[in-house]
Amino acid sequence: MEEKYYELHVTVATDRVLLFTDFCKSTGAKPLYIQLDEGLHKNQLMVAVTKMLPDDIIAKQWARVYESYLDPHFTILRNKLESRLIEGPNEYYEAHWKLDLRKDEHFWRCTLNEMKKKHPYLLISHNLLDTRIHYVSQRIYGSLDPVTASEKFAASGDILKEFYALPLVKTHYERCVWDSNPALDFGWS
Repeated sequence: MEEKYYELHVTVATDRVLLFTDFCKSTGAKPLYIQLDEGLHKNQLMVAVTKMLPDDIIAKQWARVYESYLDPHFTILRNKLESRLIEGPNEYYEAHWKLDLRKDEHFWRCTLNEMKKKHPYLLISHNLLDTRIHYVSQRIYGSLDPVTASEKFAASGDILKEFYALPLVKTHYERCVWDSNPALDFGWS
């Protein structure tokens, strides 16, 4: 059986940021401290880990086991499992465009704000652990068609490239396999 790529984000309470980043580094995981541009829970501290696994069922088991490693040390707010944009059950599809705003950050932030006014379905966030890194994201709910989702994401990517010429570093599209607390993004997505 061919294995698939999975990415796990476990979000924890933000009361112990330095301890959390040290914990992540000691386990080889990537810490992220994402600040959403709006919403009820703007600051989200999370771990990002990846693994190749045979299917969604085994991936969910892995996600729960990984959460149990964090649980004794931190207050868990969400467990979110993602895979590449492929067919299969999903809670939503999601795209991320990673931007590096190290040069002329004020100009690019203004540009992002203007873009958001014209395209409110494009969501903005940034990484508090690396403040030059910003993200534009988009979600599609209620669809089981990864091809159509990919086409919609590509059209949004064209908007970013053609009209805003944002300093794009990386793009990826994904399928959210499981989100234990989608309300965490209320007011943002």
